[in-house]
Amino acid sequence: MFDFNGRFISAAQKVVDMKVQDQTPTNELNHGLTLRTSFDVQPGAYLARLVVRDSGRQISAENRSVEIP
Repeated sequence: MFDFNGRFISAAQKVVDMKVQDQTPTNELNHGLTLRTSFDVQPGAYLARLVVRDSGRQISAENRSVEIP
């Protein structure tokens, strides 16, 4: 979590172990997963960054702006 000026505020780490069967349809995996976490922050504008790494060491990230009223 970053503040509106890009300064680091807080972080959380979660490890999710998935055992996907070979017969799991690809379209089920393409719909995504829902993971929830919370941060104790004051009202304001923030940038939330999600970073994901798989067991093969491939990495991806997504940023979203969040407004806490």
